[in-house]
Amino acid sequence: MKKYKVWVHIEEIDEEEDHYEDIGEPMSVAEFDTLNEAIYLRLAIVNNESNINLATIGGHRVWQAWCGE
Repeated sequence: MKKYKVWVHIEEIDEEEDHYEDIGEPMSVAEFDTLNEAIYLRLAIVNNESNINLATIGGHRVWQAWCGE
C-alpha cells in the first residue's frame, strides 16, 4: 500500500558565498493515502494558510503535534 509523506526541513542559504546547508533533520509532518491530499497540504503551507485543518484533508495519520493537540 502506498502512502505519501509531507516533510519540512530548514536550509541555511548564503548566496553570496554560494553556501547551502541543511540544518537539522527533516521532519515528517503528515502522511496521506493519496498524492492529492499531500499536495493540498503542501500548497496550504506554501500559501501560508493559517487555518489548515489536517483532519479535513484526510490525514487520519497526521502528527497530533502539528494540529496543536
